[in-house]
Amino acid sequence: MELFSKVHCKYYNIIAFILDRAQKGGLRTKEINEMIQEHGFAESLFSLSPRLLNHENDESYNLFVREEGLYHSILKTSPQKLLTTFQKRWLKSLMNDRRILLFLNDDDIRETQDLLKDVQPLFESGYVSTVDVAADGDPYSDPNYIKHFRTLIHAIRNQQCVRIRFLNSEGRPICADYAPFRMEYSIKDDKFRFSGVRIYNKKLMHFNKVNIVRIQIISILDNGPSFDNVANFIQAHKVTEPIVIEVNNERNGFERCFMHLSNFERNSEYDENTNTCSIKIFYYDFDEPELMITLLSFGPIIKVSGPEAFKQKIIARIHRQKQLFS
Repeated sequence: MELFSKVHCKYYNIIAFILDRAQKGGLRTKEINEMIQEHGFAESLFSLSPRLLNHENDESYNLFVREEGLYHSILKTSPQKLLTTFQKRWLKSLMNDRRILLFLNDDDIRETQDLLKDVQPLFESGYVSTVDVAADGDPYSDPNYIKHFRTLIHAIRNQQCVRIRFLNSEGRPICADYAPFRMEYSIKDDKFRFSGVRIYNKKLMHFNKVNIVRIQIISILDNGPSFDNVANFIQAHKVTEPIVIEVNNERNGFERCFMHLSNFERNSEYDENTNTCSIKIFYYDFDEPELMITLLSFGPIIKVSGPEAFKQKIIARIHRQKQLFS
């Protein structure tokens, strides 16, 4: 076991955590072993503990000093997490993404750009050409859009209900209260959407999705329903039987499917003999219409294997489309 063979290896992080705790006060042998067991692998206690605690061991790391039965860090400051050149270049590329304004404030952006000023980006945004993407993507640099996005992220992280005034698909203004669930990004549409449970008279009513660009006003509510109830409400809508599809790699089928299904929980198995991939898609019932449209957009590169009820809905949808064309 080479501790420093990888900057971010498991054991490096465990020891950094223990050293940080040891600086705040000495640690007993039992406490150190408990941290190793909690954050490491099943065998970590046997391989790592002797090198930390036994100074007579020739392979000891000699990172602790023992005084009156307690282990103290020999370092004067907490271990710093290092970044490789590759990671810095990746971060520099992310900082050039126009969507970064949604996640970092101006001070964070200036500070990060200053730290990375001598770093070459891993790739330029112009090097990546995305096809089959809508031309009317969201205005990521618009101040109101950024404000609304950050407010929703804050509400999701802190489990706070929100009141939103937005325009529906017909351009009619609607004002409603929501218990937030998640934020979604559509690569195909180049848009963010907020999804949550609509509240009426402090009762959970039904699930909705709102395009961020359509929001006019948003505010955090001081009170709302318990978020345990929200979690139970959403979980009750999770479909028990996953959709199973078989994908071939014609026209980069694998890449397209994994990209456009990234919002969904899924399990995949590759068959070397047939060069196909079997994917189980776990979803909520309110996602079914959108999921059906997404699967149909892949055309003949996929085959829906089940469940039977969903297959029949796909078949009926195809027949309706065929009638429209004829």
